[in-house]
Amino acid sequence: MIGLELPVLAMEHMYLITEDMAEVAEYNAATGHELPMGLDFDGELYIRQEGGGMLLGTYEQACVPWSPRETPWTFDQQLLAPDLDRIAPSLEIAFKHYPALADVGIKKVINGPFTFAPDGNPLVGPVPGVRNCWVACAVMAGFSQGGGVGLTLARWMAGGDPGEDIWAMDVARFGNWASLAYTNAKVRENYSRRFRITFPNEELPAGRPLHTTPVYDRLTTHNAVWGAGFGLEHPLWFQRPGEEPREDVTFRRSNAFPVVADECTTVPRDRRRQRRLAAAAVHQPAAAGRPDQPHGRPGSRRSHRRGVLRGAGRSRRFFPVRLADRRSASLALVPWPPR
Repeated sequence: MIGLELPVLAMEHMYLITEDMAEVAEYNAATGHELPMGLDFDGELYIRQEGGGMLLGTYEQACVPWSPRETPWTFDQQLLAPDLDRIAPSLEIAFKHYPALADVGIKKVINGPFTFAPDGNPLVGPVPGVRNCWVACAVMAGFSQGGGVGLTLARWMAGGDPGEDIWAMDVARFGNWASLAYTNAKVRENYSRRFRITFPNEELPAGRPLHTTPVYDRLTTHNAVWGAGFGLEHPLWFQRPGEEPREDVTFRRSNAFPVVADECTTVPRDRRRQRRLAAAAVHQPAAAGRPDQPHGRPGSRRSHRRGVLRGAGRSRRFFPVRLADRRSASLALVPWPPR
């Protein structure tokens, strides 16, 4: 309505509800409460009690976006046509892990649009560049996320502060670089990884590279391991020659650790060497008779280090002295005489 394009995409999402099960009734009678919700990472399933039966949902690998360009104005609460064949691989795992489900009838299959942002988090807050326009969308799990999103938005609108750091769901984290194609690729990736473990320093490949710098190809030839921020590729570290430029993610030390450790010891060593060479050059006398030498004149034995700064009507000379901090091998130029 206001010409705003947000990086959101709806995915078709299915779950089914079984007929009433004797096992459920027995558990309820024995414990006095419902069955707890469960997650199955192997089958990418979630399961919980629904009435006298069970609800079973899946984030299938063969995911399908719904209405990828825009939501029809006539759409409000309609459901989509079920497609059990698409989630059959997940259902096979479910029936294997929960044998009681294999012998019970399916009462209902639900297929509806499920909205995501490229990183799976909501889009909340004031819309950049549009006065008094606030947004709260891409709230994937409305019942579980709605309370926190609503509280954050109310604080932000009423008091000018959301109350805590909510950058992970701030609508401003995406810009015009998050195109329809990029959003489509990242949402598909996010949906299919819903029940995957996210590791530290993990970089996901979908929608990349989006934007690169002029030195991208040169750094790639040097075995750069790439990361992306705000759609721009940037090198994280450089793998050793002959080895695949990737980080094997883990909760422990990855294959990046020894390479980065070498860099951390090599760079200061090279810098110390450069400083020693620079210091040696500073202490060498100027060549006599060099007309292009700063402050030199034929026959002069004045040193490079005695440059003259003329300003405010007086001359000041700068002499190199070694810094008091013994951890540093660098030189500092100090004025003489002091002001």
